[in-house]
Order: sequence, then structure tokens, then C-alpha cells
Amino acid sequence: MLLQSITALIIGFVAIVLIVSNTTLLLSPTPRILEPREHTVGVILLNYKRPHNLRESLPILSSYSCIDKIVVSHGHPEHADTSFRHDKVRHIMDFANNERYGGARRFLNVRELDTDFVLFLDDDMVPSEPLLAEMYNVILTRDTLAGPFGRSCTRSHGYSNPLIFGSYNVSLTGILMCRRSFVMEYLRRGFPRYEKWLVDHHGNCEDLSLNAFLHEEGRRPYVARWTRYHELDGSQGYHSNSDHYRVRSDFCRRHFPLSK
Repeated sequence: MLLQSITALIIGFVAIVLIVSNTTLLLSPTPRILEPREHTVGVILLNYKRPHNLRESLPILSSYSCIDKIVVSHGHPEHADTSFRHDKVRHIMDFANNERYGGARRFLNVRELDTDFVLFLDDDMVPSEPLLAEMYNVILTRDTLAGPFGRSCTRSHGYSNPLIFGSYNVSLTGILMCRRSFVMEYLRRGFPRYEKWLVDHHGNCEDLSLNAFLHEEGRRPYVARWTRYHELDGSQGYHSNSDHYRVRSDFCRRHFPLSK
């Protein structure tokens, strides 16, 4: 009986937090980017074996005025669909890096861009323009990572998706924006330390390694409130592997910086 009462209280508390959060969001003005924009935005969009998603995402992404360039990184020769053409879009064949690094190749692909900001996207995610505006406006004033998918990664508890918003300390690369200069610094100083792990686990935890480097620099990511996005076919992704979450917890316990 006591356990049921405690459970009911926890559920009630979480419900109140969600209601307050959503009400605050609804009452807040829709995020917008002030024109003319100060900085350019380039997209790194990975494609491995779901080219049908590109047929839905690329027409939308290329229509966004806040996106200047899109690099579609194809990781498998049998699924490299380059049929969509647009002045903003460039297709690259990155089979060797995919074989070695899996999804972590997205960071190496940043070298293909010359924009100020980089937006990392999984091929099953299409962010809304207000979400892009919120992330852009954050990056304008903070050299950090910004995205809608927050998680917890600690040495004591591993990897988890906590119920309380404020306990997030990482932002995932399904939808993630940051300054290109930060990624280049990560490639110089952070990536070499995590490279063996990323090779051994075919890229799993690449987003956690980027967040770990951010924490080492004394900064925390920003988890966006305006979480509007369209989700496409997400089957057969990393998360479908039986050991996906165990591997991520292992990374957190071994490699994530201690809290400062």
C-alpha cells in the first residue's frame, strides 16, 4: 500500500512537471532567427541503409531559409541514393569511414563544410524551423551543443533517460547544432582519445564522446525546449542492437568526465 502511494506521488509529480513545462512552452513566443543572419548553417546528414528517408527529408531541409548547405554522407554503396538534386545539397561517398567508424564519421564529414555552424542529423529526423531557430539562437551566444534529445551520462549511473528535465547532461546527435570550430577542436584534441572505442564499437557513443569533450572544457550542453520535429523510418538503427544501451553505459562509466 505504501509502495503504491509513493508510486502515485511520483507519477503525479512528473505529470505536474510535464504540464508546467508544456504550458510554459505554449505561452512562449515561437523561436525565430533574426534576419539578416549573422552565421551560416551547414547540415551533415548520414545515410546508411534508409535512402527512402532522404526522399522525404531533403525537399524539406533544402526549403528552409536558415540552412545554407547540406552534405549527405552515404555509407553503403547499395543504398547511396543521389537522385535528389538542389543547389544546397552535395552527396559524398564515405564508405571507408563508415566501415571503420560507423556513425562517428559524421564528425570527419564536417571538413566538407565551410559554414559557421553545423547541424548533425540522423536520416530519420526532420527538425522544425522553430527548433532550428532555438538551437541557432543558443549557439549565437554560447559555444556549446544544442539539441532536443537530452540524456544522462555519469560514471556512477551509466547511461539513462531521466524523467526530470534538469538532470540531463548530454545532448544526442539525432538533432544537434554547434559551432563548426568546436567540432574541429574536438577532432584535434578529443577524437584521438576516443578513436579506439569508436572503432571497436563501430561508432556507438560518438555523441557521448563529443559531450564528454564539452564537459572537459567546463561547459554543458543545452537541451532545447522547442522539441518539434518529424520522425521518419527509424528501423534497424543503432538502438536496435541488443547491447546498444549496455555499451553506452560502459562508455559513461569509463570515459565520461567526473562532475566539476
